[in-house]
Amino acid sequence: MLLKTVVVTEFMTNCFILGDEQTKKAFVVDPGGEAEKILHQIESLGLEIVAIVNTHAHVDHIEQWQHGGQTVPENARLTHRHCNVARRRSP
Repeated sequence: MLLKTVVVTEFMTNCFILGDEQTKKAFVVDPGGEAEKILHQIESLGLEIVAIVNTHAHVDHIEQWQHGGQTVPENARLTHRHCNVARRRSP
């Protein structure tokens, strides 16, 4: 298992690349801005993006990934709304 942190933008946003060393498949978590910088890291690790996971919906996490880099199927873009944990409320 690979875990790589890529710090992007002037806000110092942490983006995480979680990849499988055998299958070379990867998730990108909270990609933030600077898609090219993140994609460079993914390519240098020899990984293929199978999903992008956004834990929250800030514009910089969503907008950048609609325009560039590896093609990711629309249904592979996950947000906090896809997670049942985010929907649970404390009693």
